[in-house]
Amino acid sequence: KSKYGNKVVKSSDFDLQLYKKTYGVGRTEKLPKTLRNFIIQLYGSCECCDYSEVLDLHHVDENHNNNEPSNHGVLCPNCHAKIHRLGIPFHQLVPNHIVWSDILEDSYQDAK
Repeated sequence: KSKYGNKVVKSSDFDLQLYKKTYGVGRTEKLPKTLRNFIIQLYGSCECCDYSEVLDLHHVDENHNNNEPSNHGVLCPNCHAKIHRLGIPFHQLVPNHIVWSDILEDSYQDAK
């Protein structure tokens, strides 16, 4: 495990219904590690360079309390540093960002 990144791990503790009820639209709670790990696992590699050993969850608008699926991106520490240290905008670094709820397709929509 890196100091700033999370190894890709499978999380059986993720509950999609709990996510939508507790961390979805209009809520401001910090995202628990189990949910962070689940989102990272869905992508499996950096959205920018495809590196897959150590990955970070990036909040696109840099508000860590905004946990809308569209506000999450998965990056390796090197690409993540390009955003925070070099000031490269996320959408410039990752022009083809896929929202993680779209990866889950129907199961996200069906969760109550």
